[in-house]
Amino acid sequence: MQVPLPDSEARLDFFRLVLQRPELAAAHDVTDGDLAELVRATKGCTGADMEHVSREAAMRPVREGLAQCSACDAGDRGDAALPDAVPIIRRLVLTDFMEGLKCVKPLSGILNREE
Repeated sequence: MQVPLPDSEARLDFFRLVLQRPELAAAHDVTDGDLAELVRATKGCTGADMEHVSREAAMRPVREGLAQCSACDAGDRGDAALPDAVPIIRRLVLTDFMEGLKCVKPLSGILNREE
């Protein structure tokens, strides 16, 4: 049995739902124009692929914040690390999704095929 790939409307709905999740709703700067670009870029992706892209995208700001925090801890303060250092997590942007897409090999084997 073959399940059809999500069309552009389904992909748009999916990414809108992702961005409405409580942990992301107030933490992103993704515009409707950005969503349209993301929908075009994810032609050929399955639902699982889009979930993977979304997870990768959401983790990019976290990884960057942790890396900055670690770099500060290893700075010119000698061995005195700040035990209470809290990473500053920037807002999620379209670039995070596009970079996340680079990490995903579509399960369908097809990417950006015309609908």
